Amino acid sequence: MNTLDESSLFTCRYQAISFILIIFLITAIFSLSMNSNTEFKSVHHLDDLIEFLINQNTYGWFFIILILIVSILFMNAKLIITINQIYVISFGFCIRHIANKELVQHIRLYASFESRINILRPLAKKCLDFNEKLKLSSLGFCLLPEYRDFHLMKHLDLKQFTEIDRIKIIQVLEEHWDLNPKKFVGREELVRLKMQHKLR
Repeated sequence: MNTLDESSLFTCRYQAISFILIIFLITAIFSLSMNSNTEFKSVHHLDDLIEFLINQNTYGWFFIILILIVSILFMNAKLIITINQIYVISFGFCIRHIANKELVQHIRLYASFESRINILRPLAKKCLDFNEKLKLSSLGFCLLPEYRDFHLMKHLDLKQFTEIDRIKIIQVLEEHWDLNPKKFVGREELVRLKMQHKLR
């Protein structure tokens, strides 16, 4: 079955627009700086800086257009959870496939505050409520052993979602994907499991 044909249990924005805009500005300025036809040492005032960034070669404008297209793609990206699939779409196209229920052995919440390694464990662990714990956690999708040599182990950072969306994601996965929302595992376990899967 095509993933796009399944009815959605939950849909939300994949990345915050503000985060995407910040990344776009940083990469755009970096690209313009690297491809400018003007030397940076000639910049002494704001007007010189603007001229430095605008005076681009062909590669500079090409990279800006490419960065803009990618940014628009991610601004429109949405996380989709269905009975059998978890994926990200933008403008009707699947841009990231996260999990196929038939291949998943278990889903767990991985967080540094549950780590057995002291350097990974936040000092304020005891002060965290459930929502704060979710924000610091990642969902890890461990595959059945027979699929690990052929597929990457995907994970999903929950901090990129709003508090309301995080809670709804957990509720849907608890109901339909057998997630135990009360069990948090240290991030070193996520790293260990990833090493058991295809690495690239």
